[in-house]
Amino acid sequence: MERNVIRVQNLAIAVAALCLSGPVLAQYGEPPKEDRPSSAVAESWLGRSAAELLVQWPVDTGFTQEENEETGETFYTYHFGRSAYSYDEAIMSEDYIIGMEREGSVDVPVYGNHVVGYNRIDVPYQHHCTITFAANEDGVIHRYAYNGPACRGHVKKWGRPKATRRK
Repeated sequence: MERNVIRVQNLAIAVAALCLSGPVLAQYGEPPKEDRPSSAVAESWLGRSAAELLVQWPVDTGFTQEENEETGETFYTYHFGRSAYSYDEAIMSEDYIIGMEREGSVDVPVYGNHVVGYNRIDVPYQHHCTITFAANEDGVIHRYAYNGPACRGHVKKWGRPKATRRK
C-alpha cells in the first residue's frame, strides 16, 4: 500500500515537471472557470521572490524542490492530499438481553453486545492538488502550473504574498 502512495506522489511530480518544461504549460496552468480563485492566488506570486514563497508556504510533508540545470530554473512543488491510512473497525455481536431494569412500574430489558472481531479498513491516498512554481536563475517566480480536484482550499489557505513593509 505504501509503495502505491509513493508511486502516485511521484507521478504527480512527474506530471507537474513535464507540464512546466514545455509548451503544455499554457493549457496545464489554465484552471477551469470554477477554479479562478486558485489561479488568482498563484498568479499573485509571479514576479515575486521564491524565498518569500518558501517562508510563507509549507515546506514540510508534500514539498519537493528540483533544479533544471539546462534552463537554470528551480521548481517548487507542493502536493496537497490526504495520506493513506488504515484503522480497525469493531465487529459487534447481535444485541442480547443482559438484564432487566425497572422504569416506574415496568420492567424494561437492557440490551448489550460485545466485540467479536475487527475489520481492517484501508483508506487510500487522496490527491487534492499539486501546484508547481518555477523560479528563474535570479530566484524570481515566473510561471506556475497546477492540477487536482481540490486546489482552491489549499491555495487559498497558504495565500497570496504578504505585504512587505517599506522603509
